[in-house]
Amino acid sequence: MCPKAAHGDCPLEETACHIIPSITGKRILITGCASGIGKATAEVFAAHGVHMVICDIQDKAGQTRSEFHAVVEAAVRFLGGLDSLIHSSGYIHQDVAESIAESEIDRMLDVNIKGTIFMNQAVFPYLKTRGGTILNFGSDLASEPLPLLAHYSASKGAV
Repeated sequence: MCPKAAHGDCPLEETACHIIPSITGKRILITGCASGIGKATAEVFAAHGVHMVICDIQDKAGQTRSEFHAVVEAAVRFLGGLDSLIHSSGYIHQDVAESIAESEIDRMLDVNIKGTIFMNQAVFPYLKTRGGTILNFGSDLASEPLPLLAHYSASKGAV
């Protein structure tokens, strides 16, 4: 039974709990699990019998396409297959648009755009054959940017 705690404007039971029976036993790779949406998703799914590999990146270095493939291959080996990807990774940095450092722009584009593309490319071969699903997270800020986040909003708009 789902709790009746509110989440935003919708009761929790209307946002996620109606899908719980269909995800029990599924094999899912979840990114961005150190905090936010990824962490919350992993916690709810773990409580409902989902088999998961969770991951997050913490270093400042750019991630290569081959690194994404390696993560997916390890997840597939561990889980014995893959049914879904929940890609909630993201990088946010606040700064005024006219002075944001090029390194911060590069990091944001690497994580928010290239990371999404590379992760999707890595899971395609496994999900195509099974009819699996991909869920990529953008941001409401893509259509309604806030001061100091124009660059973040643009990068999430690409998702």
